[in-house]
Amino acid sequence: MSRIIYICFIVTTMFMSSACSDKKNYTIEAKIVNLEGKPIYVIQDKYNEGFKLDTLQPDNNFFRLKGSSNSLTSVRLYFNDKTELMSLYLKNGDHITLEGDANKPFEIAIKGNRINEEIGDFRKRNSLVLERLREKEKNFVTHWNKPEYSQSIKQLRASLQKDAIAFIQEHKSSLSSSILIYEYLLDIDNYAFCDSLLKTLSPDTKPVNLQAKMEVIFSKILKSKIGTSLPYFTLRNENDSIIYSTSFNGKPTIITCWSIDDTLSMKEMRYQKNWYKELDRKDYNMVGISFDMDVNAWKNRLKTDSLSWKQVRLPEGWNSPWVKNSGIVQIPYTLVLDKRGKIIARNLQGSILQDYLIKMLEEEDSLKQQKDNRK
Repeated sequence: MSRIIYICFIVTTMFMSSACSDKKNYTIEAKIVNLEGKPIYVIQDKYNEGFKLDTLQPDNNFFRLKGSSNSLTSVRLYFNDKTELMSLYLKNGDHITLEGDANKPFEIAIKGNRINEEIGDFRKRNSLVLERLREKEKNFVTHWNKPEYSQSIKQLRASLQKDAIAFIQEHKSSLSSSILIYEYLLDIDNYAFCDSLLKTLSPDTKPVNLQAKMEVIFSKILKSKIGTSLPYFTLRNENDSIIYSTSFNGKPTIITCWSIDDTLSMKEMRYQKNWYKELDRKDYNMVGISFDMDVNAWKNRLKTDSLSWKQVRLPEGWNSPWVKNSGIVQIPYTLVLDKRGKIIARNLQGSILQDYLIKMLEEEDSLKQQKDNRK
């Protein structure tokens, strides 16, 4: 009898130990066909601890991940070609199962907790839109200067955002609502709407780390909003001469932040080169601000591509205090300044930027003509 009691005690202890162990971790178990044995890359965003990177090798289309986080954290899974498989939001005690087809990533079934199940349902409802959007964005590099292509992407995003907004407005007490804002709504053009939408949610639906990220993005965008002044800078050009930002005052100015390592940046700079030659005028400034830390590579690119307008470089790249003060969150990124150095437009590219500049200069010519006529 005592032996039976002892065995029962051991089994109970093992069970309790296992249960406690599960609460100290989160797990993902996935059965996804058509992975073709290729690795899955994982980025775990550990709040206040930085990022943890993992590589998982599927075995017979199955892989398992165990992690640890006391607060809700994002876990992003990527295919071998760096295309995102999905984002999950987990904390210790969560056990998530994934099942589906790698060729249909937006239809993969997610089970395990309400947050990820709701996000999974959103992805399934919008799987066709998400698939088309991913394909469009993937090919954007070759169509970046076609307004109709950019418009088609905007329409797909608008369809996605409409469904996200409808869900959020009906689920103001769901953590999924905060995640949808961050993952599918937040961008430079609608940050104010996202901020107001976030404020309608219950306080306990805003994970600390996610809210902190959004507040950082909001604050950065506000630094370059229309009507604000460009933060002052002194930077050196390719000849090592100092260029002061105040030297641009008195003329409309276009500033483009870019890098030689960014494909879209290089396409934008080459396009600007073409219309810079056409608009051979001295009544506006064109300035390129490079984020390249390799000064020789930057100088060689300026020479090779004949980027002959004003060019300066941030030696610290993205770590420059000026980047933080100016609210730059992506490249290429353009700022259009009026004669006083106030921002009057931002994030215009390609033919849209060219058309804006032509219209702005035409208005300047018209005002100048009116002043001359009054004399």
